Amino acid sequence: LVERLGWVEHRVVDRTSLAVPPLWEILDRLGVSVGVVDGYYYSIPAVPLEGEGSYLFSRGLRFLEGQAETVSNLSPEMLALLIQPVSRVEHFAPFEDEGDCFWQSKTLLSLLDAGPQPDYAQLYCHQPDLAMHKFWKWHQPELFFAVSQDDLALHGNKIRQVHVDLDAILGQIMDRLEDDTTLIVASDHGQSPVFLHHRHYAHHLHGPPGILLMAGPSVRADQRLTTAGIYDLMPTVLHLLGLPIAEDMAGQVLLDAFVAEFARDTVVRTTASYDGLGSELADEAPGLEIDEEELENLRALGYIN
Repeated sequence: LVERLGWVEHRVVDRTSLAVPPLWEILDRLGVSVGVVDGYYYSIPAVPLEGEGSYLFSRGLRFLEGQAETVSNLSPEMLALLIQPVSRVEHFAPFEDEGDCFWQSKTLLSLLDAGPQPDYAQLYCHQPDLAMHKFWKWHQPELFFAVSQDDLALHGNKIRQVHVDLDAILGQIMDRLEDDTTLIVASDHGQSPVFLHHRHYAHHLHGPPGILLMAGPSVRADQRLTTAGIYDLMPTVLHLLGLPIAEDMAGQVLLDAFVAEFARDTVVRTTASYDGLGSELADEAPGLEIDEEELENLRALGYIN
């Protein structure tokens, strides 16, 4: 209603909306090679990267599903908004029915096979979130009313299967990582069943905290991090790469995650700020346009109202 009255503007957040640069741009400007196969809107448009061996595959590639256009016949200008550098297009694995995480993982696996492994690699997977929103009613039917047995037979295993598939993807990625790599698996939130939430059956608001799993030569085994938060990821990654932490960052380095030798021998250095270190995008840079079906999906998932 207020949007129709002109009091607010309805806009999906994309790269042009960010007030500070994302982590991969900071690292790229500091001479760290980065490999990003991303799944959400803040990666659109893809921005040019400076580092040798760096690459970015943006969320915008998801929107090629069901369209007559294919990556091979997009104009160079359009392709540059989706993939940087454009020369990496040969590694793109087109979207298939099984979901976002699968084209993304196939793309990353192809890039890792081609080598060399970047200093920092990032894969974003939205599939578990979508599956739990859509199929929780049949994942725990005892919590809901009037669950059809036919639907239960059809959908009852969907959430579990997504996590089985994701585990397999993680195994394939781990098989390709260099021995000195630190692996971090993180989510920004958990989920829990909600009875009344449009046509989806889970929500973040009442869900448990997210997860954080770490493994690597410097990571302490069997250590439980009881106070870790989402803001701690960026400082921790910077520290692992031997870079200073910005004093204006909200989080801190998760030193308790590391073995005593690493924590002792690596001093946490600081710098005032990394603001302005990312790519400069002009005000007239193209914003993100998505169709009504995608907007409706975002509304149903609770990301927009």
